Amino acid sequence: ALTDTPAAAPALAGRLRAIEGRLKDLQIALSGDRVRASRGEPTPPAIVDRINQVVYGHWYSTADATATHHRNYEIAAQQFAPVLAQLRSLILTDLTALENEADAAGAPWTPGRVPDWKP
Repeated sequence: ALTDTPAAAPALAGRLRAIEGRLKDLQIALSGDRVRASRGEPTPPAIVDRINQVVYGHWYSTADATATHHRNYEIAAQQFAPVLAQLRSLILTDLTALENEADAAGAPWTPGRVPDWKP
């Protein structure tokens, strides 16, 4: 929408790129670095990888979760807390501020946003 907004300050585009970069970093923390893995480079287990090991390891078993399952859950929970805090800040603060500034500059409405309707 910013490219369709001639009145938007160039700084808005820079802030949008920064937000996109931060989102990509959060995606890597959650799901792993697919680019690095596609080149055969070792990657540390991502949060989703650890949770999947717990789920799939327990799914087909009637036994209790193993110590490895418990440890994977603990590590995933520990790693997820700061990622969630960053995501909340990004969406509730940074993205909202950017959307408000883009709206003020006359940006068109974009799908997925709740319109601010004023009768």
